Formats: sequence, structure tokens, C-alpha cells
Amino acid sequence: MISVTVKNNNYFAICASKQLWNFVKLFLMVCLIVSCSKKTEVSGYVYDKNNIHISGAKINLVTYASSKYAESRSHVATSDGNGHYSFNFKTKRNRYYTVTCIGDSGNLAYGSVQAGKINIIDLKFN
Repeated sequence: MISVTVKNNNYFAICASKQLWNFVKLFLMVCLIVSCSKKTEVSGYVYDKNNIHISGAKINLVTYASSKYAESRSHVATSDGNGHYSFNFKTKRNRYYTVTCIGDSGNLAYGSVQAGKINIIDLKFN
């Protein structure tokens, strides 16, 4: 038979409070990480120089680490038959975003994205 004697009744309370404190620290860390990114929505229409909707246009999201140099570029949407596009994403801290579309003749339509907001950005080629 095994016999256990408890020398200090506070030992179990101390262990429980340490576990609780570790859980609270982990919970706060996860909350901080999640709150660092903001959901951002972007939608709009793509127009040619005659204000006619363009269907099948590829919309890119460009991420900048600073205001001058693109960090990444990714295809995020394609305009539908009415020229409409929409997408959402989570932003990262200290980043700037633009949406771009390259026309058939190589010209560029773009707009700046405000992080954490609903953005309506119509892209028009001149």
C-alpha cells in the first residue's frame, strides 16, 4: 500500500495558481497576435477609358514594407461579367497595400487600400 503525506496544504494551491497564471499569459499572447491583424474588405469595378466595364480583369494585391518597395504581389480576384471584383484579407502591421490591374496595352490602374476598413476602389484605365 502506498501512503502519501502532505506536508504543506498550500502546495496544491500554489501549483494550481501557477497553472492558471500560465494559461492567462498564453491567452493574452494569443489575443495580442490575433489583434495585430485587421480584416480588410476591397471591392469595386474595372472600367476601360470609355467607362465600359471590363470582365475577366485580374486584380492584384501589392504589399509594401515601406512606401517605396513592393514586398509581395498576389492575384486575389478576377472581375466578373459586370466588371465587379471583391475580396477580403487580413492585414499585417506596418504594411501598406494597393490594388492594381494591368490593362491589355500594359497601362496600370491602381488604388490605395486602407487597412481594417471596407474599401470601394474602382479601377479605371486612362
